[in-house]
Amino acid sequence: RLRLLETSFNEYRQTNQVASAVSAIPSIVHQYMDQQLKEAVREIYQKRNSRRSLSKRWKDIGAEEQPIVQTSQHPEWFYQPRKPPSPDRSWNAALPAAQGDAQSWI
Repeated sequence: RLRLLETSFNEYRQTNQVASAVSAIPSIVHQYMDQQLKEAVREIYQKRNSRRSLSKRWKDIGAEEQPIVQTSQHPEWFYQPRKPPSPDRSWNAALPAAQGDAQSWI
């Protein structure tokens, strides 16, 4: 009878170990999935921040390169010639555009 009790107890311990191992699987899977999710979120966050910082740097660079609109203290350096006077059209009003036959000129 003692042998039967020992055998029964050993079988119980073996099944109990299997049961405890099987019951530990969901918590292990949960930890693994939690770790994977945290890593994915961290990567997305880092990519988003790097894009934002890159975008901000480009905006800052663009702001630095805006033209400076201000009058010069040395206007002679940037002299702009006056517009020529408008042509006087009355001086050639008496002559026609073509005098005589154009063939004779050639």
